[in-house]
Amino acid sequence: MKFLEDIGSCDLVDLALNTGHLKSVKAYGNHRQKTVDILGGPRALESLSRREIIEGLRANWLSVLARANTLPVKLPGAIQLLGTSRKIEKSMEVFENLYSVVTYLAPAGSGFQKGSTRTLCPWSSRGDISKGEPNCEVPCLGLNSGRMRMSDSQKARLWKTALWVSEKAIFRELYRRELKALERKALANNGIPMVRFDGTSDLGEGLRLARTEEFSSPSSSIQFVDYTKSFKRAMEDHPGQFTICFSYSGSNAKECREVLEDNKLVSIVFDRNPRKNEALPKTCRVAGKVFRVQDGNKHDALCYHEPGAIVGLSFKAAKDRKGALAASGSFVVRGKGKHLSC
Repeated sequence: MKFLEDIGSCDLVDLALNTGHLKSVKAYGNHRQKTVDILGGPRALESLSRREIIEGLRANWLSVLARANTLPVKLPGAIQLLGTSRKIEKSMEVFENLYSVVTYLAPAGSGFQKGSTRTLCPWSSRGDISKGEPNCEVPCLGLNSGRMRMSDSQKARLWKTALWVSEKAIFRELYRRELKALERKALANNGIPMVRFDGTSDLGEGLRLARTEEFSSPSSSIQFVDYTKSFKRAMEDHPGQFTICFSYSGSNAKECREVLEDNKLVSIVFDRNPRKNEALPKTCRVAGKVFRVQDGNKHDALCYHEPGAIVGLSFKAAKDRKGALAASGSFVVRGKGKHLSC
């Protein structure tokens, strides 16, 4: 498998210098090649060791970034696609036999160069809040909540995004190997492995994985969970080891009701401050029909939530909660009544 590299622009020289991959323009000239075979020949990815794949990536990271058109970022010393978060950790505290992981990519278009129209969240909203339109990008958890807004987390999301966009086959092979390692670890401890791919994206890769022969077979124990704003994906027939939760966007209440009536999950973000221990509502009226709200703040294990009910989430923002709430428009459900409506 070959990486083609034809890089002669000043932009890429700047990129090389800014990311620290090259120390001078002279070094860039010595580095440039017409064709770079990072994998040592046309060998199948499956036949290569993890070390060989990663060494190839390091040698050609500049061309990966150039093709991805993402913001410049260094490839870290430790390559790990599966990660965690406080909520993932809470899931494992609630269910002690759970081995839960998540993947965080750069949400929406935040990881791409200025002017790019690419996005990892095709159904994200950035409406005019003065007109009451929904906006989920400004208050996005991937940019404003807890650990997720720290620089190290941002860098991790960026390099994973670059790899996903530029070299999807390599991303998937490394990901598959990490999933198998997680499964072995969980089974050795009589545990259940659970994976959420779209931690801050909406790509549907978790569903694709759950449908593969390797992870849909009876011998596989991995549970896949994900949130989505894709109505089509939410209403599809899913493998038994896959649980999906349709997300309220601020303008899709009718679709949310359909999903709930189909005995599936819908997540809704409420104006409740977790730092003040404000309780979630017990019910919510969705497109005219009242549904029960279950507490989605306690854990992220969607496969353990009661189907046909709302997964209630408190609005979180580590920085300027008031401003982020105002910017969210109708994406966040407000009010204190018995039956809130959306």
